[in-house]
Amino acid sequence: MEFLLEKIEEYVLILDFNGRIIFANSKFLNKFGYEKYELYKLNINEIINNDYLETDKVSLHKNGIDKELEFTTQNGQKIKLESNIFIDDFKGERSLFILAKEIENLNFIPEHLELLLDNIYTGTFIKDASGKYLYYSKPLCKFLGKSQEEVIGRYDEEIFPESIAENFKATDKIVIKSKVGKLYNDKINLFGKEIIYETYKLPIYDENNNLKYIIGTCKDTSLQNIARNEIFQNYNKAISANTDKSQDGTYNLLNNISNSIIEHSNAKGLTIYIYDKEALELIPYIKLKNAAKVLSRVDKIRISKNEEKAILDGKSYRGFKNICKMVTKTDIEEIDLKIEEDNIEYLCTYPMIVNNELIGILSMTYSKEKAPKYNQDSLFEEIADKLAMLVKNYRLSQELKLENKKRKEYEKELRNYLDVSVDLKSITNIDGYIIKANSSWENILGWNEEELKAMHYSDFIHPDDISILEKLYNSNYITEEINHIIIRCLCKDNNYKWIELSIKYIKEKNAFISTGIDITKRKEIEEEKQKLEEAIQLESIRNEFFGNISHEFKTPLNIILGIVQLIDKNIDSDNITKENLLRHVNIMRQNSYRLLRLVNNLIDISRIDIGYYNLQSSNYNIVKVIEDITLSIAEYIKHKKINLLFNTDFKEIILACDVDKIERVMLNLLSNAIKYTDDGGNIQVSLNKVNNDVIISVKDSGVGIPKDKLELIFDRFGQANSILSRRCEGSGIGLSIVKSIVQMHGGKIEVFSEVGKGTEFVFNIPIKILEEENVILTCDNKDYHIEKCNIEFSDIYSI
Repeated sequence: MEFLLEKIEEYVLILDFNGRIIFANSKFLNKFGYEKYELYKLNINEIINNDYLETDKVSLHKNGIDKELEFTTQNGQKIKLESNIFIDDFKGERSLFILAKEIENLNFIPEHLELLLDNIYTGTFIKDASGKYLYYSKPLCKFLGKSQEEVIGRYDEEIFPESIAENFKATDKIVIKSKVGKLYNDKINLFGKEIIYETYKLPIYDENNNLKYIIGTCKDTSLQNIARNEIFQNYNKAISANTDKSQDGTYNLLNNISNSIIEHSNAKGLTIYIYDKEALELIPYIKLKNAAKVLSRVDKIRISKNEEKAILDGKSYRGFKNICKMVTKTDIEEIDLKIEEDNIEYLCTYPMIVNNELIGILSMTYSKEKAPKYNQDSLFEEIADKLAMLVKNYRLSQELKLENKKRKEYEKELRNYLDVSVDLKSITNIDGYIIKANSSWENILGWNEEELKAMHYSDFIHPDDISILEKLYNSNYITEEINHIIIRCLCKDNNYKWIELSIKYIKEKNAFISTGIDITKRKEIEEEKQKLEEAIQLESIRNEFFGNISHEFKTPLNIILGIVQLIDKNIDSDNITKENLLRHVNIMRQNSYRLLRLVNNLIDISRIDIGYYNLQSSNYNIVKVIEDITLSIAEYIKHKKINLLFNTDFKEIILACDVDKIERVMLNLLSNAIKYTDDGGNIQVSLNKVNNDVIISVKDSGVGIPKDKLELIFDRFGQANSILSRRCEGSGIGLSIVKSIVQMHGGKIEVFSEVGKGTEFVFNIPIKILEEENVILTCDNKDYHIEKCNIEFSDIYSI
């Protein structure tokens, strides 16, 4: 049996029912490059690329099954074979046989190619090296109005007029010289009409690089040119005509394009319907050839909203269709278009749609003889889309012209009104540029209208006032309310004038209208008045300040003088005791400290004003400095039973400061806290670190300060409340010095207060270290510190 299998023409494989290969004839081994010992180790599914070979199904078919199998050769090549799979005996065992043969190649004959070329839309031709036509397809013959017999075997000059023949030969020379294919677009006049065509030519060379053939294709692209060029060329002409008669312009525009379409499409009739959306009517606007006759009694076609939707959705009035009869419904009657009489066989309809808006419908009819051989729906759909866009844009352009005409009339009226007004009047766009301005701008500011149009408002508004207009022009805050503002405007002579403007946003125009008056003289009078009032107020404050200072000097001096007189009297009467004398001395000492404190403050204020108040900084542990100052005043609050608390989470923070002046700040703040806190109250000193700053707070539970007086608290010419200043002694200038000291250290001080609940002073000192300085662990001696406390607390009396 193996001998016979080697003799047959087919490829033979024999498998067991597990798919293992148990025999292959030499023809298969030679074809696929396997050795027996290699192949017999494999399963059939390892050398085929089809889906898994289901061997168990072969037994179901009496004559086996026919299947195309793709085998993989030893070197990985894929080969397809027509295979018959069946069951038979091999060496006494039931086995699977695969008989396979090469897939037969279809015989290709020239008639097949000619059949193809004669039935495609594009015409084709072949020339020999001399320019003689060897082949000319039927579509190309039809395009040129020639038969194949008139062309094949002839040259261009024997077939075509001289100008056309010379053009064809010239393009032949170009492709022969370049040796590459070339695409041409050109025009030709045939049958009394201009036709636009596209030609591709390619030279073919033999093995010796000698020219053998010129092959080419040619097709009529006149309709494509209408879709891509002519529609917009007509549109541009219509726009350039600038006619006020929109209806005539639209008609002429569509009529010109429609004539071009019908000329190059061989249609028997053409209609362009324009859709009236309000009336739900299709108006046959353009009617050419057959359409003019059959639609002569039709002036409108009503459709429903559902039909409109169906058109927009592409469910009706779309594409090339064979028809037998068409009935058009109007408001009056049904009209039989006599399709059979006019030999109409086909109808093409294409909706004209822009942005889901129905503009109209392009409709064409064809006779059986002139029907297009190829479906050109996509091309006519493109033309319909372009026509829709053209009509829409033309309508918009006409509406724009009408709107511009109205606008010019309005602007002329507005100009007349603006020019007779003495006030500043202008119109500004949303971007802040003046688009209209009356002559008063030049009269008042010196800028004429053309100069103003070239300027943004920021160019002639005082820099400090620009933010006022920026807010008005901010799109997030624009309202239609009238806004009244006062700004300074730059004059052409570089001076500024005060202008009071009333501005209103006009939503329909997306612009601002403003009127203004020159209030410069009024502002000058107001400023003079304000300066006078401020001078009077300042004089009053100074008088009050110096009166207060006088009181501060007079009070301790009177007390000291009274004590001296009392001591003298007691000495004269020999009625003085040591106890009384010590009490009198203490009173004089305290008031002397008061005088010294006041003199120090006045001297320091003068030094600050002239710039001679300097810091003597060194590195200190600010935590210890503040804690020592706070705890050192405990003796001064015993009689008032005030609770004093120092609070911090830090043991050491080293920074550079003038410790004497920091002590001055703390003693002043603590002195104020004690003076204005009732017996049994609380004073808390806190120290924290935030980022690179030390934050120090002095908070009391005293009488508090009214909110409207808080900004005056650091004014050197007065305390926040005259009642408070009189409740306790003091000139009220200490906090002014405190603020200056804090600022000299690079910090700032703030006050927070609520009447009846207390006051908190908070100041910060930046953490800076003097690199070449050591840390000073101890401050001034105790006696000196006590003296400073005595001076600072000299206006706190213990009764």
